[in-house]
This record gives sequence, structure tokens and C-alpha cells, in this order.
Amino acid sequence: MILGRLGWLPDDLDSLVEIPSGPFLYGDLRKQSQIHRPYWMSKYPVTNFQFARFLDDDDGYLRRELWSDDGWAWRMGTYDSKAPDYLKDWLARRPPKRRDRPFWWDDAKWHNPIFPVVGVSWFEAEAYANWLTDELQVASSKQQVWRGGQLVTHDLQPGPVRVRLPTEEEWERAARGVDGREYPWGTRFDFCRLSCAEAWEGKESIQWEKWIIRVPEYAATTAVCTYPQGASPEGLWDAAGNVWEWTASWYEAAKTNRVVRGGSWNGDQRYARCAYRNRNDPDYYSVNVGFRVVVSLASSDC
Repeated sequence: MILGRLGWLPDDLDSLVEIPSGPFLYGDLRKQSQIHRPYWMSKYPVTNFQFARFLDDDDGYLRRELWSDDGWAWRMGTYDSKAPDYLKDWLARRPPKRRDRPFWWDDAKWHNPIFPVVGVSWFEAEAYANWLTDELQVASSKQQVWRGGQLVTHDLQPGPVRVRLPTEEEWERAARGVDGREYPWGTRFDFCRLSCAEAWEGKESIQWEKWIIRVPEYAATTAVCTYPQGASPEGLWDAAGNVWEWTASWYEAAKTNRVVRGGSWNGDQRYARCAYRNRNDPDYYSVNVGFRVVVSLASSDC
């Protein structure tokens, strides 16, 4: 989008969406689950503009205190020995000297300021959240929060706040509302409401298995503010399509893969369903994976 390259930013780029506690229908079986404490989720996936702050602030990639032990091991390259065999050749493309920024950071196709940041591992997303936690402790606790469809100034006090990746339950509640809908906007798929393979083809249905083999050159991520008609009941944008989003949750009991949610620009409607669970090894990076963050009271459970 030309506006992004000219420096235009949405006024509410850093705003949060308030998610109250209470029951909601979760998963493909629409079983009742419960949010025990309210939290605030970023309205949009983290953009290149926002991630640049992490890079520019004394270079977050060099600040050891922002990284978990596994995250720093990934940063230094020693974590790669834990990677599955199928991923090792992919990781070899990104030696430690190339782990000082998102992988496609210098590629104009993926680096529009108001497009979601891509090419980030789970560890990079975690470090960004830790950095933003520090930033919010220093800054005023008053934040722009969407509540009931209106933008209000909300004081996140009492108590210090923590920024982190959402659990998959928190992600689904924010993306789906409480009624177990199939997509953030309702029950029926509509390619005009998200960035996905069908949207790039302008069709309600495609043979995705054939399409993904030869993805058109023009298909890519889109500005996070492109699809207001795709917003969730609570006001979350881009929860379907554009980029898969890292979550804090493990996919399996063995704790090998992290859950990603939401589908992507090169996925089809199956993957864009609110209940669809996908997985990535935490050191995986791709042009279709990004993240968004949650803000919660530091004293509350994750």
C-alpha cells in the first residue's frame, strides 16, 4: 500500500481490544470454555513499523535480558540442534549473523510499515513482548482501548502490566466472540473480508492444493487495516487470513510445536476458521507467520 510507504499510519495502530471474563464456545466442537480474567489484545497484528521500535531501542536483538534461555540459544544458533530433521536445511539459511532482524526485513515486498511483520520465529515474538512490557512500565498506564465498538482511554492499573503472546484460548475468544461462529464476522466464508488465497483469485472457492504450488507473484501480505468488514465481535482486525499468529500454547503434550492461529494470505478458507489449530516449531520462520500480543495484569495467570 502506497500510503504506508509515504508514512501514513492508522491513528489506532497501537490500540488494544478489551476482552472481558466469562464463558464462550471454544473449538470445533463448540464446547463451553471460560475466560477467568479480562485481558487486552492488540487490535492488529504487530506491524513492521511497530517491530522497528524493538530494533531501534538499543537493538532488542542484542539485549540478552529480553530473551528466554531458549530464545537466546536460538539467537546464538545453539538451539538448532533441537530442530527436527526436516527443518535443519531451512534454519541453515539463517545463521546467527542473520538473526539480528526478521528474515525478510530488507525485502521491500514484505517490509511495508503497515503490513504485519513476517519472518519471525516464536522466540523473536516472545522477545518483542518482553521489550514492550518494559516500555509500558515506563510509559503512562493509560492506553487506547476498544470497548463495545468505541475507542476509549483506559487505565490498565491497578498493578504492573505484562505483555505476552496470547494463549490459544485467549486468541480464539478475541477472534470468535462468545457464540462459536465459524469466522470472525459470522458463519459463512466471504473472500472480501480477509487476505487469503481465494481473495487473491477473486473466487469463493479454489483448488488450493494446486494454487499453492504456483503462488502468483502479486499475492502477499496486506495492510492490517485493509479489511474492516472482517473484524471480530470485539473489534479485532485481521484475525482471519493475512498471517498465521504465534500463540503461547503448545500444540501437543510433548511440547514440541507452538500453536499458530488465524490462517494466512496464502492459505484457503479452511485455515481461516477461528477454531482451526495449526502448529510450527518455535524456531520456524516464514513469509506467512507473524503475531499479535496480549496485555494483562502481571499478577494474573497466563
